[in-house]
Amino acid sequence: MHSHGRESSMESDRYRRAPQSSLQQALQPRLLMRQTSKVALEEDVCIHIFGVSAGLVGVCVTVIGLLRVAFTLNKVNTLADDLLAGDALMFLFACLTSYWALRTRSKQRMHQVERVADLLFLAGLAVMVGVCMLLTYSLAKV
Repeated sequence: MHSHGRESSMESDRYRRAPQSSLQQALQPRLLMRQTSKVALEEDVCIHIFGVSAGLVGVCVTVIGLLRVAFTLNKVNTLADDLLAGDALMFLFACLTSYWALRTRSKQRMHQVERVADLLFLAGLAVMVGVCMLLTYSLAKV
């Protein structure tokens, strides 16, 4: 029993005497994993912006066509289709900038371009909400 106590005290001495650099070395894989997961998350977000923006360009163009048909039949005109055309361009530029961010090699440039893609995407969503409100108001008047 006494020898068991000596072994445990020797083990605790070994851990106490471990230099700080060993602790840093032990934590380094975790830090690397966090950095790697952060880069993977950023790339994942960029991929989602790329895919969703491309889809929303199609949605905007489809709605413009539907609005043109509906407004021609009812002889109504609104600013919504013009705003949706600008919105489709915003989503197109968000799609292109997110693609650029995915293709760039420089991390600093990737972050800058990714930020532009995020802003364009969010601005496009805000315009889309505004167009929906405008359409709701215009159709309520008819």
